Amino acid sequence: MTAQTVERGTIVSVQSSESGFAYLVPTGVDPSTIDSVVKLDGLLNGSTYMKAYIAAGNTPTDIAAPTKVGTYKLIVVDEAGNVSTLADSDTITVEDTTKPSYVAAGTVYFNIIDMTFDEELDGTLADPTAFVVHVGAGTIPVQRVEVEGTQLKIYLVSNIPWATAISIDYTASGSNDLVDPYGNKVSNFAGKPIGNNVE
Repeated sequence: MTAQTVERGTIVSVQSSESGFAYLVPTGVDPSTIDSVVKLDGLLNGSTYMKAYIAAGNTPTDIAAPTKVGTYKLIVVDEAGNVSTLADSDTITVEDTTKPSYVAAGTVYFNIIDMTFDEELDGTLADPTAFVVHVGAGTIPVQRVEVEGTQLKIYLVSNIPWATAISIDYTASGSNDLVDPYGNKVSNFAGKPIGNNVE
């Protein structure tokens, strides 16, 4: 594996002179915790420790990059159980430059609209002035916006009429903008339709 920078969870090609197992482990890990297959397998978690089987020597093998941003080293264990050293490995840098995307709207409950994004958002509050909620031919002002993981709860100053068409505009204001934990901002959007089956 050559030193490279990749996005979280993307596929990385690795190669070894022998068949066995490939592991991606965090840079700076204590070598005594990764000196056997048993120890390495015990650390697998899908976010910082990853594993792939190398079926044949000198053959490119795909392994998923960790989903946590950071730097990682490749460790190879051959069929006899011999573990390569961290010093012999190139570094892979995992980053996140992908902007969160709006996925769907959930329940409209009186004066609350739920919106779902494809990844976790940072913070607990967003700027209510960044949102415009269109209801029928008019708008209803936004009182506050709460961030809860991948969920956004938009509280309006008044209830939403039953079965009225709803859409939302968002324009980042520079204050409490919608961002993921890595600083990637949600792109401005306009006219996102919201299903209105007020409960």
